[in-house]
Amino acid sequence: MHQERQSKSEPEIGVEGSDGKEDEITEMIHCEGLDGEEDVITEDFRIVELGKSIRKGDWNAVKQFFVFDKHPLDTIIEGYTALHFAILAEKYEIAEELIMMMSETDLERKTAWNLGGHTALTLVATTGRTHLARCLVERNHSLLTIANDQGHIPVTAACAVGHKEMTNYLYALTPLEIFLPQNGRHGSDLMRAGMDNKTFGNRIIKIFLFYIVSCVLGIQDA
Repeated sequence: MHQERQSKSEPEIGVEGSDGKEDEITEMIHCEGLDGEEDVITEDFRIVELGKSIRKGDWNAVKQFFVFDKHPLDTIIEGYTALHFAILAEKYEIAEELIMMMSETDLERKTAWNLGGHTALTLVATTGRTHLARCLVERNHSLLTIANDQGHIPVTAACAVGHKEMTNYLYALTPLEIFLPQNGRHGSDLMRAGMDNKTFGNRIIKIFLFYIVSCVLGIQDA
């Protein structure tokens, strides 16, 4: 009797109630596939580690994730691609390396809708890093005319925060047609931002005249 009572008091290992929560947690942390592989780190954990590596500026770890582990370059970290994440973390060398690896389609990916819907170029435009903007434009010229969720294209974003060199660089390459009234408010937005921040100097007069003439011609054609 004494021996039977002692065996009943011993806890059962690896079992927690009838809901199997401990088994579920164990499976998340320590998986064993059909081929017998153990200690497979979950995908979410890998992505968290990727974010940490970018923040630390550890390019070797980032390269390991994409090149050797062959994860897609549009992997999302907290609503951002790795490129967006690197730009916001001010890890511009990592950002440049990623740009060289990404396809034109990857470069057009936007941040999540609740994070503004920015392309990488719109984010770079607000940093004043003209060299990085040049890298992006050389890889995908279409980025110049892709607006964020507020309707601002990269040159307007740069102008709004007063980055003169960036604004002039982007304006010189942005197709003038995008500023026509029939293509939205890009012309008026850029004029307003330029006047508010005095980013363009005398050039703002040319933009203003171009916009006014375009409006007049548009009315006449109608």
